[in-house]
Amino acid sequence: YNTEGSANEGREDESLDKELEDEASLGSTSTACNFSHTVRSSIDEKFVPAALKGMNALAITLFFIALGTGIAYHVVGVVTSTFISDSIPNIEHSEKRLYWVIEVSHNLKAKKKKKKKKK
Repeated sequence: YNTEGSANEGREDESLDKELEDEASLGSTSTACNFSHTVRSSIDEKFVPAALKGMNALAITLFFIALGTGIAYHVVGVVTSTFISDSIPNIEHSEKRLYWVIEVSHNLKAKKKKKKKKK
């Protein structure tokens, strides 16, 4: 284990305490205590700043917006594909009707020609 690292951490804590004491002498005691507590808590990772809480809420909100958009996109795709697959038989029947009309028209013309030849 590195024993120098723990000694350096102790020195850093002492220098931080000294800086906090210097700042405390500039302002009121309660402000210095609050600042000291905030800094200590953030160093010990027991304190979550309000800005990070806000970012967490924003990230969750954006996630649900993206999720909702994805679900809506999927639903629209499913409905559209269902509509198209239901329309395919109608398209096939309309083609058959067109061929039937052409065939009937052709047969009528052929009958008229036969009648003219008989006369």
